[in-house]
Amino acid sequence: ATFCVNTFIIADLGWIVNIYHLPVETANLARLLICIHNGFAMLLWPISFTLANALRAGGDVRFTMVISVTSMIVFRIAFSVVIGVWLGLGAIGVWIAMVMDWIFRASCFVTRFKKGKWKTIKVV
Repeated sequence: ATFCVNTFIIADLGWIVNIYHLPVETANLARLLICIHNGFAMLLWPISFTLANALRAGGDVRFTMVISVTSMIVFRIAFSVVIGVWLGLGAIGVWIAMVMDWIFRASCFVTRFKKGKWKTIKVV
């Protein structure tokens, strides 16, 4: 479903952005940011968030919480400042940092799921 919705949005991106009558530079930035978000959302978002919820449902709450909070602080906040502000990429840098967050979360949660440690946690 995520793939279908995001493919539709990317395919109709010109029409969607034109609805808002943005200046050319802003419209181009909006198109780029939407492509970055939706392109990576098709691949990484389900693994980064849905798998985390499955692990939580299996009782692996502490691990998923630590990874989520750490990832948020390190990637979404710290790397947004580094890439967006210090390297001067602005909003594009913030979205790059968000994709880095998704990659980190996905790799942690897939590893945790495959190792099976979550199966040994007792749920009340």
